[in-house]
Amino acid sequence: MKPEATILDEIISNKLIEVAELKRKLPLKDLKRLINNRKTPIINFAKSIKKQDKISLIAEIKKSSPSAGVISDRFNHMDLARKYIGSGRIDAISILTDEKYFSGNINLITSVKSISNIPILRKDFIIDEYQVYESYIAGADAILLIVSALNQTALSNMIRLSRDLGLFPLVEAHTIEEITVAVDSGAEIIGINSRDLKTFKINRLESSELLRQIPNEKIRVAESGIENSDDVRMMRSSGADAMLVGTSIIKAADPIAKINELLA
Repeated sequence: MKPEATILDEIISNKLIEVAELKRKLPLKDLKRLINNRKTPIINFAKSIKKQDKISLIAEIKKSSPSAGVISDRFNHMDLARKYIGSGRIDAISILTDEKYFSGNINLITSVKSISNIPILRKDFIIDEYQVYESYIAGADAILLIVSALNQTALSNMIRLSRDLGLFPLVEAHTIEEITVAVDSGAEIIGINSRDLKTFKINRLESSELLRQIPNEKIRVAESGIENSDDVRMMRSSGADAMLVGTSIIKAADPIAKINELLA
């Protein structure tokens, strides 16, 4: 019996269609010619999120998600970016650019980059080299690569291309086997997502254990499901160098107060 399609399967299927349409409108060879159009220098994402004495915070900008729906009726990406940057407590900004499932788009990166003095991570379901070049041109400093969305050859090639362009790939894993794939593919920054992308359920205990399995020389990032200071302490005690937090900050009445609570 064929296994039932998951949310991740649906998202990847849609992403294949989206990328094919992008290539139809602007072929890869023409996109590559736009590389020199990038106006902003790349900020070192790895250096920004690796601190000796504290856990770093990657704060996210997203309007909605399949699990939460619309996160905030007050959502304004530039207002949120200004708050993040003005707080002086954010080490990087993650921007969701998937349009169908997260109400984002690639142009959010360009607009936030124009006011940002900290690195920007493009968070999307990147399945093709086209999206890597697109990320660079838009002004991203780092991109998310998901092990479960790519085979190992594609992942290795995507990591290599990212580094050739100067981008920093954050490679996301959900199992010990995926951690091995990430390491073998050359990942330097490995994230563990507490949210299962197949069911969108959160399991913090499992993710904290997986963080411990990442080799010490790698930069370890705890992703998703971080709601309070207890969650932060759990991830830090498991070896996380950084945490990526979105929903709990965005839906807070006072996002800066929430950031201060998480970092207390």
